[in-house]
Amino acid sequence: MKRFISFFLVVVFLFSFALSASASTVGTLSKLNVDEDDFANYVHKINEESDDGDYVFVFYDSILSMTLSLGAGDIDEMGLPEIVAQYVLSSRPDFKILKTINLKYKQYLAFGFMEKNEELCKKFNDALKDIKADGTLDKLKEHYLKTDGETESIAFEKFAGAETIRVAITGDLPPIDYVASDGRAAGFNTALLSEIAKKLKVNVRLVYTNTGARAASLFAGRSDVVFWYQLSEDSQKQNDIPKGVIVSEPYYDWDKYVRIVRKNEKAFNDD
Repeated sequence: MKRFISFFLVVVFLFSFALSASASTVGTLSKLNVDEDDFANYVHKINEESDDGDYVFVFYDSILSMTLSLGAGDIDEMGLPEIVAQYVLSSRPDFKILKTINLKYKQYLAFGFMEKNEELCKKFNDALKDIKADGTLDKLKEHYLKTDGETESIAFEKFAGAETIRVAITGDLPPIDYVASDGRAAGFNTALLSEIAKKLKVNVRLVYTNTGARAASLFAGRSDVVFWYQLSEDSQKQNDIPKGVIVSEPYYDWDKYVRIVRKNEKAFNDD
């Protein structure tokens, strides 16, 4: 009997090891309120179609470190919003799309604030409402959401004697949240921020951080505002909003999530 139990345990261990060894590792930008396992359950929920195999998530604090890991073979895939995936593919001919997934719930971009800065959040919401209503937001999307090459840097208007707000950017969602090769903020988010600053007549000082340090930038007082994303319409929208943080009304959304692999690793599959 003891031999049988020992044999059974060995079989179970080997079977479990084989499953974990065969699972694909998928890189994704860090989430702040969940671990990798919790996020995997969340992704299963928001996918419209059934999942196509075993995979586990690995969090990365920046898109640069995640892209380098995929290129080096440290992970099997990485998952990104569709427009970001297109941008990455334009500069990485060694990558390709494995699968495009239609999300059950849209994902959103917004601005993040400390709860104590609720008044500043309200001002941003009012400015966003005006920018949406007068067509400025749509013009910014058309002009700045390019999926190849560099995009121009943004100049901020200066207001003498006005309040200065510190806004943290990550550059981890190009061409949305974008930092150019010369280290200057550029692209859609920065252009939108410039328009908001004009509406509010405030000066802006940019603070550079990465995805994993978004909340820390607010809590440590290094920034007053942070570009925030990965909000969703479902009940789990708090999976990336730590306690003490509030977010503005959304200003950009997507409903497709793209998994990218190295060209020499897996066959194209978009079923």
